[in-house]
Amino acid sequence: MTVLVVGESLVDVVTSPDGSVVERPGGSPLNVAVGLGRLGLPVRLVTAFADDAHGLLLRQHLAASRVELDRHPLLATSVAQARLDADGAATYAFALRWELGEVVVPAQLTWLHVGSLGVTQEPGATAVAELVDRVHGRAVVSYDPNCRP
Repeated sequence: MTVLVVGESLVDVVTSPDGSVVERPGGSPLNVAVGLGRLGLPVRLVTAFADDAHGLLLRQHLAASRVELDRHPLLATSVAQARLDADGAATYAFALRWELGEVVVPAQLTWLHVGSLGVTQEPGATAVAELVDRVHGRAVVSYDPNCRP
């Protein structure tokens, strides 16, 4: 079984009500790839991020979870600013940068998972749709819209 996950990777910058800030790797597709890697499944994440401090955080997180990486370089890594209120509910602001280069489909592909904001944002959305069309019928395809209010 070979799984290909395609979509955005970003860093969640979470501000607590007391003003403290933590930065964590995130993005729905990245989280799916990490979960599969930690379960021991062969998984490759096709994504886009920069060679900056946030990109290094993502790269280290993926490597520690045994996720093979196919990365399109960007000038800056995407960020989701999450501000928590006193009840722990979050409001989000995204600085999303998304592009998708050429995707090499593994010969033994059994599953393609695409997801979230990267599937709906150009200039990558059309390329993701074309990739889904390319593998339809030879692999299971799943889509996570990761909808939020």
